[in-house]
Amino acid sequence: MGLEIYDDDETIDKPARVVTSYPSGTVIAPMAGLVVKVLVKDGEKVQEGQPVLVLEAMKMEHVVKAPANGYVRGLEVKVGQSVQDGVKLFALKD
Repeated sequence: MGLEIYDDDETIDKPARVVTSYPSGTVIAPMAGLVVKVLVKDGEKVQEGQPVLVLEAMKMEHVVKAPANGYVRGLEVKVGQSVQDGVKLFALKD
């Protein structure tokens, strides 16, 4: 479902959001927000459920946890960085 914009009795269809495909093991931002804590380093081994970073949105904190056991690779964010919903945060590799 997209967004419809009306202008002079003409309807313009616009997609609601662009969907990007990522490789398996990629963890994406569940919401737009500010990175307030990064709890691991790139290359560090993590366990399923282990907190990796914390996002803040609308004065609430959301802990992003490792979805599986593995090594954090390509940690793409740092403290103070704003992220959009759906962007890559990091990947997990065996």
